[in-house]
Amino acid sequence: MDNKIQQQIRRFETGFPWIKIVAPATPGRGIEVLTPDQQAQAEAYADSAPMQGRCKFVPASGAASRMFKDIFAGMKEPNDAVRKLADNIEKFAFYDPAVFDGQNVAEALLTEKGLGYGAKPKGVLKFHRYPEETRTAFAEHLVEGQDYMRDPDGGVNLVFTISPEHRPLFEAALAEVKERYEKRYGVHYNITFTYQDKSTDTVAVDMNNKPFLTDEGKMLFRPAGHGALIYNLNQVDQEIVSIKNIDNVCVERLQPITAKWKK
Repeated sequence: MDNKIQQQIRRFETGFPWIKIVAPATPGRGIEVLTPDQQAQAEAYADSAPMQGRCKFVPASGAASRMFKDIFAGMKEPNDAVRKLADNIEKFAFYDPAVFDGQNVAEALLTEKGLGYGAKPKGVLKFHRYPEETRTAFAEHLVEGQDYMRDPDGGVNLVFTISPEHRPLFEAALAEVKERYEKRYGVHYNITFTYQDKSTDTVAVDMNNKPFLTDEGKMLFRPAGHGALIYNLNQVDQEIVSIKNIDNVCVERLQPITAKWKK
């Protein structure tokens, strides 16, 4: 086991030091409060200022397995998380009565017997439900991006950092909505997929901090935190870049307030 992996495991064992909090950020102390006139001026400036392109940069390589850790834990012996999932299953955007037929909801959600969400990135999971469609988080970023990162020529540039093995899933998610959204919003999307540097991956361990092994007997690695994406960010050519995580996106009716404050 090389030194880098040993250091990572020691971090898991000892934890990370708490940051020293001096004081809360408040108006006048770290937070600037704009008047309504200042807000309008800032929005107008964002809309009219000449710049060499805009881009929305979205870290999207996060695995959904971490999001579903409590469901994974309750697959064989149902726990409170699985029972809560079962009680509320019809409220989720990914609900499909043909998949969730009253049997093992955890298995239907996470394994290839159902949706297979346990092995997919968060970006391609059904995230929001509308009367006429359900959207993945990826699709919702396309909708939000056109609101405040549109170039004067109608182009909307988005860069998604993904894992190489998930590229077909993202390309399929793009093909599903691209033409329809371009027509609906009067834009054309320029989508770039980039890969997080594999050398920044972190070893995966069990609850006893023992490395997970693949079927081939090799240690399993997961993409590291978003700080590892500085290299990808440096490759963006546009002058102004908005950074937003893949699962940090709201439903469309709330997006105008997001666009306002992004500007």
